[in-house]
Amino acid sequence: MQGCVSEDTTVFLKDSAGRILEVALVFFNAMLDSDAGGDDLGEYKILGRSGWTDLLCVARRNLWEGEQLCHIRTRLGRISLTGEHELYVRRGPVDVVVAANDVKAGDALLMLERPRLGKNAPPLGEEISFRTLGVLSATASTGFSGYVYQLQTGDGTFVADEFLVHGL
Repeated sequence: MQGCVSEDTTVFLKDSAGRILEVALVFFNAMLDSDAGGDDLGEYKILGRSGWTDLLCVARRNLWEGEQLCHIRTRLGRISLTGEHELYVRRGPVDVVVAANDVKAGDALLMLERPRLGKNAPPLGEEISFRTLGVLSATASTGFSGYVYQLQTGDGTFVADEFLVHGL
């Protein structure tokens, strides 16, 4: 299984009625535990790099023995991912995709710019843009006892804890 994000990671979903939800990945546990095995995923779109995209698959597992969870912190947020999970990093003038275990202080992550507030504001996901935030620290730990999740999306990206990461 490719890289995963931790169970407390939040994502933005849009349901079939057009409601926008901000949920932690544990939201999917009921679907994954049911006999349908996640067949209800088609009801949701997930926020990706260019807006709402299909949520194709969600898989869940525990960390393997000795596998590390990387914790990346900026001044406005943090994200925890397995070391092989890829995310977008700005190094110099270009955006590159790197594994979480290769991110270091001084890199910059792409963070979702929330739409302005007000009755004339566009809905989340309609006009999407990202800003860069410098990485303050990147550490790793073992012994995480919760689940980690892998998401496959239509455009190969998703917004996790407001950071742009790679999906399958």
